[in-house]
Amino acid sequence: MTKAPIVTWQVVLTDHQAFTYEALADSAGVKVLSHVVVLEDEARKKQGWLDLQVKSLSRFLIPRNNFFKYCFGVIRDHQNSIHIFAAPFSDWRFIPCMLYAAWLNVEYFIISEPYSPESEGYLSDTSLVMGQIKALLRPKLYRLYGLLLRRSVTGIFAISRLALFQFQVLGFPASKLFPFGYFVPGQFGSKDEERFRLHRQPHSSINAIFVGSLIRRKGVDLLIDVSKALLARGSRISIDVYGPESKDMPLLNFPNLSYKGAIPFGMAQKEMAQYDLVIVPSRHDGWGVAVNEAILAGTPVVCSDQVGAGTLVNKFACGLEFKSGDHHALLEILRKIEDDPELLNSLSERAISNRERIEPKIAAKYMLSVFESSPSRRAMIDSPWY
Repeated sequence: MTKAPIVTWQVVLTDHQAFTYEALADSAGVKVLSHVVVLEDEARKKQGWLDLQVKSLSRFLIPRNNFFKYCFGVIRDHQNSIHIFAAPFSDWRFIPCMLYAAWLNVEYFIISEPYSPESEGYLSDTSLVMGQIKALLRPKLYRLYGLLLRRSVTGIFAISRLALFQFQVLGFPASKLFPFGYFVPGQFGSKDEERFRLHRQPHSSINAIFVGSLIRRKGVDLLIDVSKALLARGSRISIDVYGPESKDMPLLNFPNLSYKGAIPFGMAQKEMAQYDLVIVPSRHDGWGVAVNEAILAGTPVVCSDQVGAGTLVNKFACGLEFKSGDHHALLEILRKIEDDPELLNSLSERAISNRERIEPKIAAKYMLSVFESSPSRRAMIDSPWY
């Protein structure tokens, strides 16, 4: 690969992408030039997200006026660069930019989550009718994307098994699809591993944690149903719920289910490390970085089978999955964990021992191997997490 900079495009650059790009710049020995529509996402900002401003990345704000003139100019000036369009379908204006890159024979990749097949709102609860309309329109809109882009795109870093399946259905060849995810750095070193193991030894109670928005898509209602059933059983499992307050927040006032407020941004790993189990019950999550943070904290995970990052749970055997939306299935898994203390201990051990395998530097090396391989060999590169 030439020493031309790598150019990225996205609506907003979050830490889910930024740390991987930082590691990519280091691995490739080139600059990464990130172009964004906005510096901060207002909806996520209200939920407590902060812009960490990874210092090693050069970030450029796309002007509101002359959007296409600016983007086309950057693409023309960097025709020898690899261009990465992250979550491009969140802003339709990136579609002409990708087509323009193809017209100039510029290599471009897409990073994309799956579209949600559910009617629940993504960042907040929405009306049932509006949610159903959006769920019906998404497949049609993505079919149009497939028709426009599947011939010209160099490759797609598909975030989750669902994304891989959806892009295959849309006609993108398997040789252009690369299983991927979101990755954030761990906050603990190897010296912490023994402390993790001591904390994880079986004891009389099991303390579980949920971290996320308190909305139906995230499965908070399932936690309420399960906590009632556990309480009736005399279970020793308690669940602490962390997330930003909202007017739609359900009442979490059971003896074994407590709302603890919001965790300061970037501190989830340190909080999760104090618990025995992380529960991620989402009805749909394109990825779900809470799973990453749990593993990085050495804490096993119980998640639904519609959480994209569940692939990490399966790959590293550091947790268990249940059928999405089924509180009885979640209850059975929690009962299984409670009845078998050694199970939780073994899941914890696997989480602790696989922490380094989900660092951004691993994602960057995988990305770089795709960029540097010939098209005929790219399909033979194994994803580290699937």
